[in-house]
Amino acid sequence: MQNLNGKIAWITGAGSGIGRAAAMALASEGATVVLTGRRKQPLDEVARTVKANGGNAFVQTGDLTRATTAPRVAKAIQTKLGRIDILVNNAGVNILKRSWQELQPDGTDEVLEGNLSSAFYCVLAVLPIMVRSATGC
Repeated sequence: MQNLNGKIAWITGAGSGIGRAAAMALASEGATVVLTGRRKQPLDEVARTVKANGGNAFVQTGDLTRATTAPRVAKAIQTKLGRIDILVNNAGVNILKRSWQELQPDGTDEVLEGNLSSAFYCVLAVLPIMVRSATGC
């Protein structure tokens, strides 16, 4: 990974798993990380770990399945940090009844909302900020 000093990275689904690992990796390379997820406690724990290792981390909780959350978080990041350079669009959901024998339309809607719609909401919120600053990945 390249040196990311001064870069601003927004990581969704940052409280556990791949999101947590991405936050730790990006912070270790010098990026300031903004952690988003539905549950504040895991996000706070990741932020404490990042800071204990010398990095910068901020928490912005929110349910990204709601269309209004991503623009709110993106605006808060832009206001506090000036821009967004990196989006790790990792937030997602899973359902208990996911085998083909058990899957129902409401479960399908939940997965699509949590894994597809939320990703689009984040891209739509971040893209204008990245275009204006001529950065981003």
